[in-house]
Amino acid sequence: MQTRAKRKYLSYGQSGVLPLLSTDLRYIGEDLYAPGTAQKLAAANLGQNYQIRFALVKGKSIILADNGSVIPAFNNSHALQARGVASFTVPITPNFSIGVQEVDDYLRNAPPKSKQNYSSLQFKVAYTFGAASQPK
Repeated sequence: MQTRAKRKYLSYGQSGVLPLLSTDLRYIGEDLYAPGTAQKLAAANLGQNYQIRFALVKGKSIILADNGSVIPAFNNSHALQARGVASFTVPITPNFSIGVQEVDDYLRNAPPKSKQNYSSLQFKVAYTFGAASQPK
């Protein structure tokens, strides 16, 4: 028996929120630069995705999205990774959109004298070939 997960998107003329929580178990092989040491870590990923769509006209909506994850290790309490991404996307046509995205990465067990936090600002331009793929 096969089950299908159905994700409900907002229809034309509506605005709203699409939240999602996730978790998984994973193995992380870290090989950090000197004076760091190689580590084999068992960890869990605790994540969240949050998306708000603001309807403009039929087939178009501005998207404000946020997702983040925290990955604590079970066998090293100092080893912690985290990532946060926030984005803002504006459709220009049904197939073309522009946006801006902020990405922040954190690694608590970085070697001494290394940065633990990395942040970047990205500008996005996207074009979809064929039919417009934005969910309705």
